[in-house]
Amino acid sequence: MKKQKKIFFYISTSVIILFFLLVFIQMNNSCYESYLCSNFFLSIVFLGNYLLLFFPIFLFSIITYFLKDEIFKSWSKFTYVWLPLSIILTSITPDSRGGFFVSLWDPEMTAIFMTGLYALISLIIIIVGVIKNYFSKKIVE
Repeated sequence: MKKQKKIFFYISTSVIILFFLLVFIQMNNSCYESYLCSNFFLSIVFLGNYLLLFFPIFLFSIITYFLKDEIFKSWSKFTYVWLPLSIILTSITPDSRGGFFVSLWDPEMTAIFMTGLYALISLIIIIVGVIKNYFSKKIVE
């Protein structure tokens, strides 16, 4: 199980570092042609919706790294289902720029909502796991 915890941690850390590296390059205007910079910035904005989902995974992988394997296992099962669901919902959410009615709900809002909901549910899973583990130790003693 320790190997799976390390894999979770390394993948989420790599994605976060890549995201910050891309943002750092864009913010410093390291591009030489403005056309490339604008396309690069648009791609960062597009990828940002999906990379936003990895911030809480990174944080919770750090938290669960030091907890019991049962808690990590239940949280990772939830993450394996939630991440693809979030990516699919963010991908299929229509953009609000076109049409007669302007919608306030766009892919960015979907990503933010799904990330917040993920963080809340992850906290609940971890807290319930810690409480169960604590009380099971008390009963045994």
